This record gives sequence, structure tokens and C-alpha cells, in this order.
Amino acid sequence: MDFGMAFTFSNHGFCLDPQYLAQSQIDQGVLAEELGFDHVWVAQHHGSEMYFPAPFVTLSAIAARTRRIRLGTYIIIMPIQHPLDVAENAAFLDVLCNGRFDLCLGLGNFNLDFDACGISSHERTSRMEERAFLRQLH
Repeated sequence: MDFGMAFTFSNHGFCLDPQYLAQSQIDQGVLAEELGFDHVWVAQHHGSEMYFPAPFVTLSAIAARTRRIRLGTYIIIMPIQHPLDVAENAAFLDVLCNGRFDLCLGLGNFNLDFDACGISSHERTSRMEERAFLRQLH
């Protein structure tokens, strides 16, 4: 059985300084490895004060300070991403962490994510299908 931690970078009402919050999440990723956890997952959301939108950057920072723990996204919201950007970021992060990266893609379920990008959430299925070639990567 594997055990992991999932980070959302939740900052409701901007109660915490973003720099403090980011550093604490990175520190928790390092601590997860020290405590023997198997993986760390980082969420992606846009258009909300409650979430940070950059899982590849966050996981890169954790990768630089860890050696064993697996690192993953939960999820990259593919209908609002450019497939080439996702593929390049995922591939380079996997190189940086010596093959410890797991890419999880999804449709997304919060209207805020789509609203922030000017995309109708009703288009999410068709936009996901357009990006389906990413399943063949890795």
C-alpha cells in the first residue's frame, strides 16, 4: 500500500502570505519524504483566491529538495491547457526529478477554472478529446 499527501495550496481569503504558503507547501513535500510517504500530489486551479495555479513549478521546487518520493499532478485541467506546454513541462520535470514524476490529466470540474480562461465549461469534453494524443506520451 502507498501513502501520499495532496496539496491544494488553499488560501481562503488570502489569510496567509503567498510566499509563506508556497514555502510551507514545499517544506511539507520534503517532510513527506523524510517521514516515508510514497508520493506528493499538487492540484491545479485557476481564477480563485484559494489555489495556486502552477503545479509544475511547485513540484520542481520539491524535486530539487528530495530524492525518493514520487511527485504528481492531480490534475492538470487539460481542456484549458495547451497540449504542447503540458507535454514539455511534464517531460522536463520528469528529467529534473530522475523519473519520479506522475502526470495525471483530467476534465476539471470547477467553473472558476474555465471562467478564468474565458472557456465555457460545456466545451470541456470536446476540448479534452482534442488533447487526447497526450495519452500516447510517456
